[in-house]
Amino acid sequence: MRNIAKAGEKKGGRGLRWRAVEEFQDFVQISCLLEANSSGSEYTWCNGKMGNNRILCKLDRMLCNQAWSNLFPGWKYKVMATMNSDHSPLFGWNVGITKPANAPFRFCNMWTRHDSFLQVVKENWDQPLVGDPLFQIGSKLRRLKSSSIWAGVRGAIEDVHAHSGWVIGDGACIDLWRDIWCSQVSLKDWINDDSIPWNDMHAKMSSIIVEGRWVIPPNLQLLFHRLGVDIHTIKINKNKADRRVRKPDLMGKFSVKGAFEAIRNKVFWLSNLNRNLPSFLRAGNKMSPYMKDLWTGAVWGGSFLIWKARNNCLYEGLNVSFANEKRKWINQIHETAMLSTSLMHNSQSDLAILRCLGVAVHSCKHPMVKSCYWELPRIGEIKINIDGAAKGNPGKGGIGYIFWDCNGCVLGTLSKGLGLVTNFMAECEAIIHGVEHAASFGCPIAWIESDSTTAVEAFKTNNIPWFLEAAWENARRNMRHIRF
Repeated sequence: MRNIAKAGEKKGGRGLRWRAVEEFQDFVQISCLLEANSSGSEYTWCNGKMGNNRILCKLDRMLCNQAWSNLFPGWKYKVMATMNSDHSPLFGWNVGITKPANAPFRFCNMWTRHDSFLQVVKENWDQPLVGDPLFQIGSKLRRLKSSSIWAGVRGAIEDVHAHSGWVIGDGACIDLWRDIWCSQVSLKDWINDDSIPWNDMHAKMSSIIVEGRWVIPPNLQLLFHRLGVDIHTIKINKNKADRRVRKPDLMGKFSVKGAFEAIRNKVFWLSNLNRNLPSFLRAGNKMSPYMKDLWTGAVWGGSFLIWKARNNCLYEGLNVSFANEKRKWINQIHETAMLSTSLMHNSQSDLAILRCLGVAVHSCKHPMVKSCYWELPRIGEIKINIDGAAKGNPGKGGIGYIFWDCNGCVLGTLSKGLGLVTNFMAECEAIIHGVEHAASFGCPIAWIESDSTTAVEAFKTNNIPWFLEAAWENARRNMRHIRF
């Protein structure tokens, strides 16, 4: 093959002939071929020159179909040193990893924390076996390994896999058809056609990513169009490896707590509440923050006391005193007032209610006039004042930002709607979009000002939401320095 498959397979010389690269990728995909694992030199051809005139390419490779991979699962090849030709010879062989005779016994201590661990071990150990002691121990361990505990773990892994996604980088680790990367399900499950030979389809995302941009074959582009997927809206994290993330987690981190929350059974009881109770709670939305806290505590506390008093009358045969229950209710309101940190409106109605309840007054602070200074950016620096907000959390959101130069002149402004987002997401989106547009002014140094401490700290520590990683990496790649 006198063609390369992707951009990283050529060094030096003229630019790539992208048409030839795409044709070669189409040929490999249509033929259902896979490249075997390789070792040795990264390039297989050299023009024999030195310095700036030296050209290196990967023109030789070993491709095999699925039948060959099934017959020789450990097949690989090594790129040898050049001899009489400008092409490097390839040496292929089947790698069979034999188990050493003195392989150590390894044990995961986490299994001792499983609820059924001792019971399963005891049941396997109590079953009789005939043979020498070493044979008995080995047989019992093999029998223990096939226990139903492992099947439960495999089932949990499948459930967790359904809640995972990918931050797309070079695409080398992502299965184009079986991994979840462009929708809520994999393309294989979305198409759901058993007549397609899925066992012969093992393409990776790297086959449609060239130098950090999408290169989609026409047949695949037609498939995305039919499924309603706009592939070009999916950001690629250039020059980075693929990263698997947990979608329900904002930062994409995998944890035992997150896995447990994903697979545990949940009981939703809100729909079984009395219809009047939510309406009572919503009545507090028009009150001051402090009064709303007291109102919420009174509604929940009163409901609990009424329910408990009813049960005492019906099932315990106890006499209930109205005055005693009222006293308990007032005590609960007092406890709510002690726990609340909200402030009241300094109005006559709030003061009258608080006096009747006998709780402390949480008055608003007096307004104070404070001086503040707006600082100009440095020479050669562009200042970006950004803000993002959502009407609700989450709710319909939007962003806005304004650009200033070192003389205090406005270079430009922009505002944009975002759809359904949280306040934190809106602030993060504002920072990313601001940096993206700052590069268009030709200034590689940016100073970002935001009123969200949480968002600023997230960008400073590089701990932003996982689905914004690619957009942020692409935005800041055009800037030489960014400060917050």
